[in-house]
Amino acid sequence: MTKKKITKEGIDRIIIFVDDLDRLNPEVAVELLEVMKLFMDVEHCVFVLAIDYEVVVKGIRKKYGNELSDDKCRSFFDKIIQLPFRMPVEAYEVKRFIEEQLPEEVLGEYLEEITRLLKKTLGNNPRTLKRVVNSFELLRVVNRKKNQINFNSDTYIDINSKEKNALIITNLILQMYLPRAYEKLLDMVINSGDSKEILKELIKEGTESYFSEEEDVNVEEIKEIIRYMEEIKKVIESNIKEKEEKVFSLMADSMTLSFITNVTKEKVDSRSTAVSINYVIFKGKLHKVSSAAEALEKTITLIFEKNEPKIPKILEKCGEFIKKGSSADVEKKSIFRAKREIKISGQTYCIGTSSWYRTKFDQINKICFLLDLDKSDVIWGYDEKLDNEKKKLEPSPSSAVYMSEPIENRKWQTDYRKAKP
Repeated sequence: MTKKKITKEGIDRIIIFVDDLDRLNPEVAVELLEVMKLFMDVEHCVFVLAIDYEVVVKGIRKKYGNELSDDKCRSFFDKIIQLPFRMPVEAYEVKRFIEEQLPEEVLGEYLEEITRLLKKTLGNNPRTLKRVVNSFELLRVVNRKKNQINFNSDTYIDINSKEKNALIITNLILQMYLPRAYEKLLDMVINSGDSKEILKELIKEGTESYFSEEEDVNVEEIKEIIRYMEEIKKVIESNIKEKEEKVFSLMADSMTLSFITNVTKEKVDSRSTAVSINYVIFKGKLHKVSSAAEALEKTITLIFEKNEPKIPKILEKCGEFIKKGSSADVEKKSIFRAKREIKISGQTYCIGTSSWYRTKFDQINKICFLLDLDKSDVIWGYDEKLDNEKKKLEPSPSSAVYMSEPIENRKWQTDYRKAKP
């Protein structure tokens, strides 16, 4: 039949391609090879098989016994495969691939650094490189649609900047390289309530105070992730000159965005949906902030300034997150793993900010209750117009929460612009 087909079509052979054999259960892959061997003697037919040799060996030993030597396993393989050929992925040009997949303006001068990071972590596998590019394009679309930047005008960089793109790809690479460690780091950063400050401390002071006591964390892998982040941070800083806060803001924003492509977690923690805060209204006056942690710092500062005689009472009842003294005086643990200082009449106070945004809400609620503040005295909220000085601040719907209301029964305000600027 094969000979008739070849004669009729005027061809000299039929080539059968069989791909992805190594995705089968190893034992099933071996059984399939044994069946295919029966047809491999058919004249004018060539079989091209794409398979991982280690998968074949695993299947052989599972079927015929683990005691089989390497030589016997190789013999089984050689009886079926007459001409083995190994794809030279080590010679694959990573830089050329990225250049072909992404326009030059996406990474610009950061292409060399990204190429170096890819080679040191994920290697040269074309399939893996393609996955990085596809994930990056997805996050760019999400970022464009979301269009929410969690830093104020003093730390603003365009969301489509080469710096932002380089950081997004860096996070994707590290996410794929060390998925479990990255997941732990991502979970902590997102749920900290102040991702920028946490990243700053991790890079500047190390990971010991955050992860050393957790048994299910590979601290060395997390250190490796932080080291690579620090390297890309230095490269970016050398290009935008003395703008460290901007880089940390970009790093935090890019890492938060990477939660979308994190696939190692079986069940998503509901806390991982962070809330953006960029303004505080205290007794009718508007104050711009860049994060929930800064909102906490600003609100406590304003409350202390207006209620100095009652500060001792607040410290007594709220000592779990506010302490008298500088940051150096307070041990870095629990909620004080991230800290901020404020000064009132020459006295320094330390505020612990390593907490989820809802915890920060509750902390302000507690102070409001202690001082019997009116429910509308303290309001936190977000409005994207405040993040971009190019846009005019015109009245538009915006969400704001009355801090003194219980979280479950919070009331919403739709127009904060009556507040004094």
